[in-house]
Amino acid sequence: MDDTPYKVYGAQATGCAPIAHAIKRGTDIVKPVPKPETIVKSLAIGTPADGYYAIHAMKDAGATAEDVSDDEVVEGIKLLAEYAGIFAETAAASLRPARAN
Repeated sequence: MDDTPYKVYGAQATGCAPIAHAIKRGTDIVKPVPKPETIVKSLAIGTPADGYYAIHAMKDAGATAEDVSDDEVVEGIKLLAEYAGIFAETAAASLRPARAN
């Protein structure tokens, strides 16, 4: 793996995180999630068509993926609203700085 001038990180909701879970298992085999259970509807893709490629993009860039609980998403929405005056939808609030490497 060459050093890249960028990192590609992924974020998924815990109730539907087939890519993040594959990365944590150390595989590029994405297990479908038949019934996503999360408030993050825009990320609730149980069978991502390009999951294999997303995993390799993250690995090739020396990055990773994380999953966040619905409670963490709600907390992210509250923090952005309180400290930045931004009301984020659930997918945007799933990107929690405390999780970044």
